[in-house]
Formats: sequence, structure tokens, C-alpha cells
Amino acid sequence: MGDYEHFRAFLHSRALRWSYGAIKGRAGDAWQKGTANLPAEPMVSQLLAAGFEAIYVDRHGFDDNGVRLEEELSQSLGRPVLVSPMGASCFSSCRALRLLAQDRAGN
Repeated sequence: MGDYEHFRAFLHSRALRWSYGAIKGRAGDAWQKGTANLPAEPMVSQLLAAGFEAIYVDRHGFDDNGVRLEEELSQSLGRPVLVSPMGASCFSSCRALRLLAQDRAGN
């Protein structure tokens, strides 16, 4: 998987905002790498705290086609809500988890 493969999904959306675009060696790049290297549960918590509403996984970026990551994410988020027609990528929503956290906080 090349450095800019995730940029393709951005090109096919009109209304979504994406986190992609950090410059290598800068603070945003370090945050993204650190977050991506967390186990799934703390990663989801960190992404929710940062305002993310979904997680996009390009399965080609993983030796196991993202199977382990998707299994771990599904424990917090459920199964992916969208899978590309060829099965190369998937999209998991954080919205339900965010709403649950807001309800628990009384917001």
C-alpha cells in the first residue's frame, strides 16, 4: 500500500471530512501514527475524543487484510457498516458509541 492510497476515498466523497493529510515528521503525523498503533479500544476512545465519527480501513494495508483490526474494532463498534464492492476496504461508524457516551455523561 502506497503513502497516499487512503486519499482515494476522499476523492469519492462530497460531504465527508477526512483526517488524512498530515505531513511526515510533523505533530499530526506523530499523533496519527501513535493513535494507529494503539490497541483497538483505546484507539477508538482517542478517536472519539478527537471528534471522529467513523473509521475507514484499507484492508490492503495489513498482512492479514485487516482481519485482526476489524475483529477488535467490532467489539466496540459492531461490524463495519459499509464494505467496498471488491472487499478491499470497510467503514465502521463511531456514531452509536458517541451517542451512548453522551447519554452516560448526561449531555
